[in-house]
Amino acid sequence: MIRISISSVSASKRRRLTNKLWMVDLGGSERVLKTKALGRRFEEGKAINLSLSSLGDVIHALQSKKRHIPY
Repeated sequence: MIRISISSVSASKRRRLTNKLWMVDLGGSERVLKTKALGRRFEEGKAINLSLSSLGDVIHALQSKKRHIPY
């Protein structure tokens, strides 16, 4: 995980503004046919895919400025 912060100072308003960008490697989705996972690995892959899908829903809701954020 990498965080990039950019700060600027407004001399006229005497305010400091900071923006942050987070970069995360999510490792990609787990494809059952490709990995040929069984048992515990299969269940782990399902959990990873569900988490990635949920994260996508949260990002979409934030980006669309929805009233309800699903987390």
